[in-house]
Amino acid sequence: MPLIGVTASLAIENMVKEARDKRRDVFLVGAHGRVEERLQRLDILKMLSQGSFAITRLDALQLGLDLIQSRYQERETVIR
Repeated sequence: MPLIGVTASLAIENMVKEARDKRRDVFLVGAHGRVEERLQRLDILKMLSQGSFAITRLDALQLGLDLIQSRYQERETVIR
């Protein structure tokens, strides 16, 4: 079963905070079991938007593509 240490958890927290400060989207891939529990205990998961979790990298790429397409469509609507 995968584990995550305190140092890695803090590094993830810092990366998420930095990305959010720069108004970037964050996707978390493959965090389940003890890893998910640790991130939840440290309130890192609360910093992420709903729909930011993926089981595989392919799922995360699809989420990113969906996000890009929806933003593109929103911009096209505003321009017209």
